[in-house]
Amino acid sequence: MTNTYNATTKLWTVNETGDLQTSETTAMVVQVVYMGNTANDDLIIQDGKGNDAIILKLSPSDASPVRLPMEEGGRKFDGLKVETIDSGTAYIYLCKT
Repeated sequence: MTNTYNATTKLWTVNETGDLQTSETTAMVVQVVYMGNTANDDLIIQDGKGNDAIILKLSPSDASPVRLPMEEGGRKFDGLKVETIDSGTAYIYLCKT
């Protein structure tokens, strides 16, 4: 499976590393949901310039899925890049406005 984007729901479904949006594109992330397959899985999402990051590290006690809501209105990224995803699937919800 490859990374996919649904423009209607503003949802990235991610299971591999790589660029999602270029650094010239602004993305407002409102929530990240990560469903890792094993304990100690990591997910790192960076902006396209490498300046800002969301880091989720699963521990053995974490329930799956792990949800990380952002502040109201979303968190601004200049582009999106998945730097690390050890296993499983991440869902990156973007602001619908």
